[in-house]
Amino acid sequence: MLLNLKSEVKLKYTLLLSIIFLLTSCGEIRLIGAYDQTVDQSIHKLSRDVSILLIELKKNITDQKLDENAYSNFRPKYIDIQGEIETLKIRCGALEKYGKVRQQVLSLELNILNLEAFHKTGFQSIEPINNIQKNFEVAFTNMIALQNGLKREK
Repeated sequence: MLLNLKSEVKLKYTLLLSIIFLLTSCGEIRLIGAYDQTVDQSIHKLSRDVSILLIELKKNITDQKLDENAYSNFRPKYIDIQGEIETLKIRCGALEKYGKVRQQVLSLELNILNLEAFHKTGFQSIEPINNIQKNFEVAFTNMIALQNGLKREK
């Protein structure tokens, strides 16, 4: 009788532990925050603004209008882009588990600051702009891919 009682208790504990394990394994573990439309739209806007800036620089070189590529002509565009980045950093900081996205935004900010510093030295040929553009394409592709992945999650 005692042996039978011990087996029954063991069976109940095993069953209880199995149920607890099953319930906790069904729970969702999120390593990154949920999709945020405002962040997604801001990334797309930044992508567009940076692309337009780089295309304008290349067009001015192609059209032999090097004086139009002076940094002072583009300063307001850099200010707008940096303002959008600052807003995006704040938004990402306010969202739970958005550290990865915020890290991407900080990297983008650094690239914009480097572009601005390089722009101050002057652009004389298209080649460096093409290289810069490829780097931004990779950065924005990664950012947009992450946002698209978040869109697909529940």
